[in-house]
Amino acid sequence: MEQLVEIGLEDFEITFNESNNRHTSKSEYDKSFESLHKSLLKNDLQKVVLSKIKEVDCSKNPEAIFNDLNQNYASTFNYLLSSSAVGCWLGATPELLLESDGLKVNTVSLAGTVLQDEPWSDKEFEEQQYVTDYIVNTLTENGFQTNEVNGPVDCNNGIVKHLKTTITADYTNRASFTQTLQALHPTPATCGIPTTKAKELILSTENHDRKLYTGFILLNFYQPKAFVNLRCLELLNNKAHLFLGGGLTQKSDCEKEWQETERKAETLLKVLK
Repeated sequence: MEQLVEIGLEDFEITFNESNNRHTSKSEYDKSFESLHKSLLKNDLQKVVLSKIKEVDCSKNPEAIFNDLNQNYASTFNYLLSSSAVGCWLGATPELLLESDGLKVNTVSLAGTVLQDEPWSDKEFEEQQYVTDYIVNTLTENGFQTNEVNGPVDCNNGIVKHLKTTITADYTNRASFTQTLQALHPTPATCGIPTTKAKELILSTENHDRKLYTGFILLNFYQPKAFVNLRCLELLNNKAHLFLGGGLTQKSDCEKEWQETERKAETLLKVLK
């Protein structure tokens, strides 16, 4: 859940790092789900995000993967990032964390995932509303005046779709973009509610280091814009680690949640072949 480091483009070259992470087995995922779901049923928290790593063979050139991301996904923020500090990462994230034009800020609540032809259930709408409420409250607490909340509507992303709500808020004299960005991260879409409790449970339950997954990428050229680092992978020598997750609530089913992460993997698997 770390913020991505700032890297200059003038000396950009591909660097592969070693990783202590490994593939998450189904039995490991089931065990983690059971532990977190018990906490949800006891009302220790309302939502928590469980992630896993899918390891696949990959010898494809990083630049070729990046070009294929751009060709296949025109509506996401696509990136290729590499340095000795973080290794080599690629992603196609559909989630804006926060952007500003100097007068107002825009953000989105993106939560709930099903196949394109699959109907929404109460679980997805509940999950999405948790995220929307959290964002609106955080904007208000940080001095913004929320003036427009639109959604949820369908947001298509490969073979899956998400529920998306767009939120716009006006600056006031005490509103700060940087302060609000830090307050929003991590959102319930990547961590849970309440944030502190969810983060504690994630760190004690997951068997891997999320590294840059669920962090954010900040672009600060003319107007600041930050994206949540989802649908991402770490590229290693002849292998790739896909980072995949989903939000759990009391209504979650383990098998359905596992299948949701497998469907999310298709976004990246499509360009690794």
